[in-house]
Amino acid sequence: MATQRRTDLQKLTINDFLIQTLGLRLTNRTWSWDAYDDTSGTVVMKLWEDARYRDSPERIEVFAPSYQPEPNAAPRNERRRNVDRLSTGGETFAVIREGGGEADAHRRTYEPVLYRLGKVIEDDRGVEYALIVEKLTPHEFLNRGSMLESDFADIAARHPNQPTTRQALVDARIGQGDYKKNLLTLWGNECAVTGCHLLEVVRASHAKPWRSSTDKERLDPNNGLPLIATLDILFDKGLIGFEDDGSMILSSDLHPDYRTLLALPAKLRQKPTNGQAVYLLAHRESIFKGPAVE
Repeated sequence: MATQRRTDLQKLTINDFLIQTLGLRLTNRTWSWDAYDDTSGTVVMKLWEDARYRDSPERIEVFAPSYQPEPNAAPRNERRRNVDRLSTGGETFAVIREGGGEADAHRRTYEPVLYRLGKVIEDDRGVEYALIVEKLTPHEFLNRGSMLESDFADIAARHPNQPTTRQALVDARIGQGDYKKNLLTLWGNECAVTGCHLLEVVRASHAKPWRSSTDKERLDPNNGLPLIATLDILFDKGLIGFEDDGSMILSSDLHPDYRTLLALPAKLRQKPTNGQAVYLLAHRESIFKGPAVE
């Protein structure tokens, strides 16, 4: 059924996919490189598969000095504004087309999924790349805010006269505030696997699912791992997990190419405490997508 649905979507042109399936707006159907959700302010960029960074495919080119303004400067200027917006935290996704840029513009094939873009990195040639931090189906994209809003409403309803508690739980829900600070402290202010100290790309999400945790567990810094964005997404989606001794287990759903590309499995940099092990077990039981790779 999923394969059939994917085939049906790919019968649409990329513009019709953006407009009809996702409900987005194009400034101009002919020349626009990007689409817009006017309600949320979200931007969706149309990017090329071969724009992925050769040595690091989790990066993809979003702007380069070689983008010529002639004969029509509008798409280049539009993209420049949107890259600047992404750099300041604006929610941005990409739909990736196959082929090699404008020379292959007649090719209509694309992948009918959305890639969330993160931090913008500029190389020594002035080419700007965005980190790919998450992959969503069209359904997940269209419903991405509903669960978070539901959780916020639940927090507000249960703690109407406790603003400090409310804020602490909201921060924990999005992996910020004291929850992230305390979690990072337990792991030496670095990614628990790679040792990365660039905290802008280190996320603090929960091991035991939010919906099955008590408020005490939601605020417990033992209930999570600080991981760079790529590993955090794999952990959140159940494609990797961790044993009580800190060794990583891989789901058979994780393609072998990505295991090689990301140098997985990789062990936690320190053995989990007994308190952390309890939450890692909850993750293996309720989130990890077994069976594990032998």
